[in-house]
Amino acid sequence: MDDVSSTIWSGSPVQAALAVHRVVADSAANMTSIMKMTEEAADKGAGLVVFSETALTGFVGKDDPAHDRLLAQPVPGPATAQLGALSRECDVWIAIGLYERLGGAGNERLYDSAILVGPDGGIHLHYRRISPQWHGGDPQVYCQGTDVPMASTPFGTCAFLICGDLFDDELLQRVRRLELNWLLFPFARSYDSEVADAGQREREERLICARRAARAGVGALMVNYLAEPDTPHGCFGGAIAVAPDGAIISDLPPGHEGLLMIDL
Repeated sequence: MDDVSSTIWSGSPVQAALAVHRVVADSAANMTSIMKMTEEAADKGAGLVVFSETALTGFVGKDDPAHDRLLAQPVPGPATAQLGALSRECDVWIAIGLYERLGGAGNERLYDSAILVGPDGGIHLHYRRISPQWHGGDPQVYCQGTDVPMASTPFGTCAFLICGDLFDDELLQRVRRLELNWLLFPFARSYDSEVADAGQREREERLICARRAARAGVGALMVNYLAEPDTPHGCFGGAIAVAPDGAIISDLPPGHEGLLMIDL
């Protein structure tokens, strides 16, 4: 497992770990990996651990509510309670993405969400992705959020955007007006016609992400989903720490599980 350390800028004494684990289509197995990486990050001195989009549930939706509802978790619910217990035990903040299920049978809505759990075990930030590109299903079931909430923490003020949200100029202006210290950015990017391989990711993709974050005028902690090796066109992983001016401070290369340690 890789371990890379760097300093971004001294707004607080907290160290962050950008955690990339290989996400599988098994929430219990993912939770085991999340627990292991959180414990490792805490042992290295991290006060904040950031995971990818749908790190808990896997990005394996089929636009079939009967299938996808089984992946999704209520917020709050048993999975978030387990994350709360982990945060308390390790005395860390955990930022993580998951499929969310809201409502009862016959009236369920599904969201691509992220939460920030504090060392007290509580959910301090709950965000629902606003850009709709994560699904192609029934819009009465597959839903988007509307708000960009923020939280105050020992490492400053922060908010989430998820994946395609970063490419919405209006959303970036909303984030800019919040005057945050940190943007938490879990995402799920795969190789495709725009990013063919790791070389193009190095030359182009990471710079594009950094420039987009700079439009919000905020330091960004970005963690990409790492898919199973045999997944066709699977997400390639990697993590990036970006300064408010868009400079890339450090990154974890794609294709590997690991922790990118950042002094905030």
